[in-house]
Amino acid sequence: MQKRATSDNITIDYEPFDSFFREDGGRVHHGYHCPPMHPIRDLHHHDALELGYCLEGSGVFWIDGTLIPYTAPCASLIFPGQLHKARSTGAQLSRWMFATIRPPEGMPRGVEGGVFTEPGLLSLAAQVVAECDAELAGYESCARCLIAAITIKYARTAGRKDEGAGERRYLMERLQPVLNYIAENYALPLDAERLSELLFVHPSTLRMWFHRTLGITPMQYVHRTRVSMACALLQSTTLSVAEIAQNVGYTTISSFNRQFLDICGCSPVAYRRRAAGDLKNPTWFW
Repeated sequence: MQKRATSDNITIDYEPFDSFFREDGGRVHHGYHCPPMHPIRDLHHHDALELGYCLEGSGVFWIDGTLIPYTAPCASLIFPGQLHKARSTGAQLSRWMFATIRPPEGMPRGVEGGVFTEPGLLSLAAQVVAECDAELAGYESCARCLIAAITIKYARTAGRKDEGAGERRYLMERLQPVLNYIAENYALPLDAERLSELLFVHPSTLRMWFHRTLGITPMQYVHRTRVSMACALLQSTTLSVAEIAQNVGYTTISSFNRQFLDICGCSPVAYRRRAAGDLKNPTWFW
């Protein structure tokens, strides 16, 4: 793992898999991981295609500036170069199996990685887990073919990046100190002026960068981060709505309800009831 500092207290990790695949490009690197409960801080990316399968628990996945609540069973697909990190929420750590392969020839380009719960894709991801656990003869070839099939099927329905992906990637890296600061401090009072000071730029420049990369303002991002965390807590804890509102940074229940309704289209109470009956379908907001 190689670290590259982006500010005084933020790092972005780069995990190279080229050496692992150099001798045999057909190998599959796999293992289990339990995302910690502390705030998302150190992001990482790598040169491999990564499939994750969540066996138990819940949490939040941070992928290229998007916070995605997840609840097992679900799976994730991370493309080479995508900044990402996972955080567990609830009473216990979530448990994932990750498998990485060299990007296959003909891999779809310009596809956004993410978390998925579609039964057909989940079934294929579960087969990858079974193959990697058993490690029978030819398991790497089988797992590699399954991951390639998942990637193709996922790409058919996933959103594609716009033609300005290069500029977006550059600006996203410039924004990392701010995005990390929000991920760690979303419960504190925040405004565009304070956030722009982290990058030593004018607030209007920060707003322009947010608009070009995420299509929203810095404060809209803050509210969506808070609501994303609130959704994870509504799904995985028995905290009251008022307690959750306070935990994610809202001083009044009315302001929390208003932002939640604007982003999710329903009240926190309605979301909790819906999630209790459909925990296999996490929600993300941009």
